[in-house]
Amino acid sequence: YRLSKGFPQPLQQDLQQAIRRYTEHAINVDWPMMADRLHLMTRHSAAAQDPLGALNMWALISGFTPSDSRQSLLMEKSFDELQMVSEDHALRFMYGNEDFPSVVWLVIYAGLVITIGFSYFFGLDAFPSQALMCGIFSSLLGLTILAILELAHPYQGSVVVSDGPFRFAIVRMDEMDKVAFSGADDTQFATLTDPAQLQ
Repeated sequence: YRLSKGFPQPLQQDLQQAIRRYTEHAINVDWPMMADRLHLMTRHSAAAQDPLGALNMWALISGFTPSDSRQSLLMEKSFDELQMVSEDHALRFMYGNEDFPSVVWLVIYAGLVITIGFSYFFGLDAFPSQALMCGIFSSLLGLTILAILELAHPYQGSVVVSDGPFRFAIVRMDEMDKVAFSGADDTQFATLTDPAQLQ
């Protein structure tokens, strides 16, 4: 969004609108869909392509012809940022739809049985003490499996990846626009400057 401030109109406005649409789509559509794992599976391929988001930004940048070296640098940096945005978008849906391999669960449950069985080698004379020890072992292993289940799906359950950074990004965009509307030069937000000034 900062880089877009360095592009001429109408590309600047079109790109900013596309970025806002992408961010709002991530908050209002992507996150609820990833939270609903059943829904995510049925729409995985369509959502991963996201024709209303990243592809629109790619089309805008690709269709622009730079008129000087400064705009060429802006385009190059924008392509780098778009590449990261596209990769992160695809990874979110991949991780949201991913399951642990069955061999991992086999190892976990085998380890559970072995650990509980191992506790019987430390036999105690009093049955209540023996039962208490086995119960503690079982509870600890059960909590570990519960934690694994919660962390295995980062967008579902009680422990999830938040959409907070996207909401923060919208706040930052609004702040940048307020500064621009107050009369400041829009190009101050572009992180790239004229190459001649860097020498």
